[in-house]
Amino acid sequence: MVADFISKVSAYLTNRQFWVGVVAAAIVILVAELLIWAIRRYRRGLKAVVMQDDGGEFSVSRKAFREFLRGVVAGVPGVALKDVKLLRRSAGKVLVDLQLALQPEADLIAVHDNLRRQVVENVQKKLGLGDRIHAVNLSFINLPSSTQMKEGAAPAPVPDSGAEVPDGDKE
Repeated sequence: MVADFISKVSAYLTNRQFWVGVVAAAIVILVAELLIWAIRRYRRGLKAVVMQDDGGEFSVSRKAFREFLRGVVAGVPGVALKDVKLLRRSAGKVLVDLQLALQPEADLIAVHDNLRRQVVENVQKKLGLGDRIHAVNLSFINLPSSTQMKEGAAPAPVPDSGAEVPDGDKE
């Protein structure tokens, strides 16, 4: 019985098709891991916006960019900045993705138009990076419910970036 088992195992190990299958499975696993790594790296975003000229290099970290944009957003009533993502786009361009919370009294359409314009203008004037901005995406992660709109109540607290929103708060 043990001899039969050993002979079957040795038959598999000496079979060429078995090794072709093992190598093919290893290649598929490696390609899948490489693909997952590339997607995660792309989605993680930039750590800084870097600009080079004749005098040297100028960079603004994601944290500094977030604090700068927090000041821009603070000038818009009824809106709070929750998170900023900087994503690399072609030809050195950067996509700015802002996640915002909106208070019930805020006008969504006015906020949308005004905030996008203000972000681009301030980044151009104060940081000199306006030509590097590909687009500004605004994502409102906490819109007030219809009940809150009728009552004029403040929306439920928005979790900080990285925390998940409970299923009951999604609309």
